[in-house]
Amino acid sequence: MQAERGLKLLCYEKWFRMRPKAASALKTIMATEESRYVMDMADVSEGDIAVTNGRQLLVVHVDHEIMHGHYHITNEGWMVGPFHEGRFPKWQPLILKPKQSALVWDGDLAEGVPELIWTVNRQADTALSIDLLQLAVRSLLSLGADRVKVYRSRKQKKDAMIQIKGKLTESESFTCLQMPVGIRRTGA
Repeated sequence: MQAERGLKLLCYEKWFRMRPKAASALKTIMATEESRYVMDMADVSEGDIAVTNGRQLLVVHVDHEIMHGHYHITNEGWMVGPFHEGRFPKWQPLILKPKQSALVWDGDLAEGVPELIWTVNRQADTALSIDLLQLAVRSLLSLGADRVKVYRSRKQKKDAMIQIKGKLTESESFTCLQMPVGIRRTGA
């Protein structure tokens, strides 16, 4: 039996609901501190659902028209909103364009997690947080991601940002950004 993939976003008039497992995966990347107001919600604009905790960014591209704004995501998978107060960080400029990125890994996520982490860490002069990268990978696996491509920023040689891209279903894809933690590796 094949595992469920993607958000499986359903529209009930103005309300949207996704699979509870997908909601859990998105909430894993969301900020949880109350002081990070608005970052504890999902930002929706032009078919993109973005969540961040300040160190990671996960954007799921969906084939639904959802009103722009900030949404709370419940444990049952309901998207409640939109709310328009507060400012979500501008995440769109962070997404690497093809000319800004270099492919560092292309493989099966489910079978290659240790290889992915080893390869990504070797490509960056900055040590990435292994815990944060594993958190992102677990979230992507929960969403149903399988084959992924991992890119690093060409501009930043020292503090390379890592971008993971892939498809969830025919109409859903994702982009996940991993920010460097700023700890320089000594020796290699």
